[in-house]
Amino acid sequence: MKFSIIVPVYNTAKYLPECIESILSQENVDFECLLIDDGSTDGKSSELCDEFASKDMRVKAFHIPNSGVAEARNFGIRKSSTDSDYLIFIDSDDFLISDRALESIEHLLMESYADVLIYNFKEYDSKGLEDKSNNFNRESIKGVTYNEVLNNLISSGRVTHLIWDKVIKRQIVIENELFFLKVERLEDSELFGRVIKYAKSYDYCEEFLYAYRKRKGSMTTEAITISKINDYQEIFNRVDIEGEEIADKLSRRNFYSYSAYPYLAALGISEFFFDKKKIKKENRKIRDFSYLLKYSDDPRVKNVSLVYRIFGKKVTTFLLKVAAKHRNFIVK
Repeated sequence: MKFSIIVPVYNTAKYLPECIESILSQENVDFECLLIDDGSTDGKSSELCDEFASKDMRVKAFHIPNSGVAEARNFGIRKSSTDSDYLIFIDSDDFLISDRALESIEHLLMESYADVLIYNFKEYDSKGLEDKSNNFNRESIKGVTYNEVLNNLISSGRVTHLIWDKVIKRQIVIENELFFLKVERLEDSELFGRVIKYAKSYDYCEEFLYAYRKRKGSMTTEAITISKINDYQEIFNRVDIEGEEIADKLSRRNFYSYSAYPYLAALGISEFFFDKKKIKKENRKIRDFSYLLKYSDDPRVKNVSLVYRIFGKKVTTFLLKVAAKHRNFIVK
């Protein structure tokens, strides 16, 4: 079994060595590490990519004009070896916690050969590692259909809207052309929503394998532009189309249930749109997709859906704005 680990790199020289070394320390597993330098300008990140590639044959360094994380990941997918079985995405400022992380993943996949495996992660900041995952027993998803497995994982809050806590079968991605949409936000959510449409088996790793580096940043200091609002609208237009193409009722419910949480994030984030004359009109477009709140299998959606039914749109979007301001959404 072989893994292709795709790492988009942009001006992260401070963290990149720890990231790459955590990958290269993996034991007893066949893998390649693809470093996609997305036009770094810090004078060091590009050099580090080449340096690691020159020292270890498992590392391949590529340099592309700055195009954003979505295009960098897409480049990595296309460059991944045809004999690779699974794709893993790691952000260049994050790292693997254990030197046996890939071995743990391989052990489970040799048993299940699942299309998708989800693993646990911890947040990392100045205070160290903090557990942000829910407890979930892998045994509870054995012997049931893939739709039931996915619904159990969603209902337990274990299907995040991130791409770096998942292992995805390369064949599914390539055959169905599942590439990242070039948008300014929610690209992880949008991509994995389409993976759900095609994946027919899931597995879960209870171990904590990944460290997500929580870096400083405030939603209120980032301008929410009209292009970002349009991105949200495009994403949920796609959800409409993709959902209608799913014939099986439980499969469609799982797809909508997964899409409901990023919809909440879009509602909250869009409240920071600085052009107040246009905010009502543009937000109205996003609110057209409020039907997603009916699919409240995700416990986070269930609470907001209840508020929405009782207090309406205005109160709900205000509370979502507060949540976004305090960084309670980890959605990419």
